[in-house]
Amino acid sequence: MTDLRNWYLERLWTWVRSLESARAAWLGGDPAAVADIRRIAHSLRGSGASFGFPDITATAAALEEAESPDLAARTDTLLGTLRDAAAGRQGAAARILLIAGDTETADAARAAGERLGRDLVAVPSGAGCAQAVEEAHGDLIVLDLVLPGGDGRTLLAGFRDHPELASLPVIVVAPRLGDAPRRECLALGADDYLEKPVTPDVLAGAISAALVRAEGRRGQADRDPVTGVWNRAAIAQSFQRLADARPLTLAILDLDDLEALNAARGFEVGNEVMRRAATVVQGTLREHDVMARLRGDEFAILLPRTSAAEAATLLEQAQAHLARTPVLAAPEFHVGFCAGVAAAKPGASLEDATTDAERALYWAKRRGPGSVVSSEQRAPAAARTVVLAEDDPVTATLVKHRLQREGFEVRHFQDGTSALAAADDDVALFILDVKMPGLDGFTLLRQLRANPRAASVPVLMLTAMGREEDIVRGFALGASDYVTKPFSPAELLARIRRLLK
Repeated sequence: MTDLRNWYLERLWTWVRSLESARAAWLGGDPAAVADIRRIAHSLRGSGASFGFPDITATAAALEEAESPDLAARTDTLLGTLRDAAAGRQGAAARILLIAGDTETADAARAAGERLGRDLVAVPSGAGCAQAVEEAHGDLIVLDLVLPGGDGRTLLAGFRDHPELASLPVIVVAPRLGDAPRRECLALGADDYLEKPVTPDVLAGAISAALVRAEGRRGQADRDPVTGVWNRAAIAQSFQRLADARPLTLAILDLDDLEALNAARGFEVGNEVMRRAATVVQGTLREHDVMARLRGDEFAILLPRTSAAEAATLLEQAQAHLARTPVLAAPEFHVGFCAGVAAAKPGASLEDATTDAERALYWAKRRGPGSVVSSEQRAPAAARTVVLAEDDPVTATLVKHRLQREGFEVRHFQDGTSALAAADDDVALFILDVKMPGLDGFTLLRQLRANPRAASVPVLMLTAMGREEDIVRGFALGASDYVTKPFSPAELLARIRRLLK
């Protein structure tokens, strides 16, 4: 009955839109719309109580039988009842938290909140944002992707790592940037991703649907809603809890070819493959091992009292078992994974262990599908070359230091003309500052995309904080990703790994 109830809830917003449209037509002078209003009321009268909503049946019956003078008031009453049910409201109004980067998003969110009868609280995007969100006791976040106080993706990742905020629904609102930012935000845990300009109607519908889904997940705050394994916040708690279970090893898994499957057959099929693969892998683990979904098709496994070498052996066995087990039946489909394994050093943080494991994962993917590599193994000697075009010496020093620690060869240029001359065949990545003397980052990007030797090389843009027009223009010219200044070295490195994987 719970599944049917949730199915009904997910479709209530369609009834809201239909009833609003009929009401507007009637008030606009179309007498035929009265029949549409009563027809909708009749349908809801017969279904509400059957799915556990007697108040919908009662208010729909009152509307269907209403005399003409009472029709408008009874229609408004039914609309309010439907909105309450669709948004999962039980007595108290859901509180919407707004983290906006421009007045357009703010205005749409306020109008959507008014339409839904919800409280709206603006939260600043700067330092202490997560604490402000926690203290506001919201039920849902509307988050601008481009913010004057930073990058919405960074905030989203932080929410999903926060034990108290991990299950809070987040709707991202973004400029038209193409599929890459959408995929990343959904992989980081966004419940929805809407492109600007977004209307109050569309945003209100997304809010209602997200709240309904959140209601169905209530009591599963530590679980990933797609796969059923633990989420990122839970793995952080487990790392602290198992800190004394030495040796403690962290493995990071990346499913092979899932992005191609998503592109060919859609995200619903990809999610089903991910769920079944996680179930198979978890079934090969020991009772005290902890498996969680990190982002997208990446999973983390904590293996207490296990050395890196022992963990690599366990992961190789899991990989072999998964490779033999079909995760889709018609047509039969198999999936594997690559894994990086790293022992957590005494006193090291989860971020430190993750960095080591992700480095090992990179080399595993270089070896090919199904590879498992431990951080204790010798990495291949070939350096990966990065061209950095950045005229600020402080930023350049920070980027060079972190990338060289990771085994990259960094060629640094202070102007775009010199960087363009370095576009030879062995460059793995370009990092371009937008503002530079001579050729600026945009002109350099345009010329790189016109150069056959560099046309397919990933390009990461460094842009000033909150400059939405820079981000939009960069993607239009062919940028692969962007990082807003100031940025953390860990965030920069994570984006580079994803571009090069």
